[in-house]
Amino acid sequence: MNNFSSSLGSDLLSNAAKLKTARTGRVSSWDHSGLNEDAWVIQPGETAVLADLEGPGTITYLWFVQTCCRIIGPCLIPYSTYVRFSKCSPGY
Repeated sequence: MNNFSSSLGSDLLSNAAKLKTARTGRVSSWDHSGLNEDAWVIQPGETAVLADLEGPGTITYLWFVQTCCRIIGPCLIPYSTYVRFSKCSPGY
């Protein structure tokens, strides 16, 4: 193994077990009534706010399921067009 890969690997592993001073959170469509209807139905032309959170953060995971009878294909739900960044997010 060369010096670059060995130093990279040791840095990644040495930081893996360190405690971080951070908060984590998750937004979900889970059903508060317990009926297993954990979804937001968004009709064509409608919009929905998936999360309205305070402060800086990182989106690390998105999950969309299309349940209509007609498959419209990938990339036809342009969520990135609608992601809004606050003025405190540098670079956006």
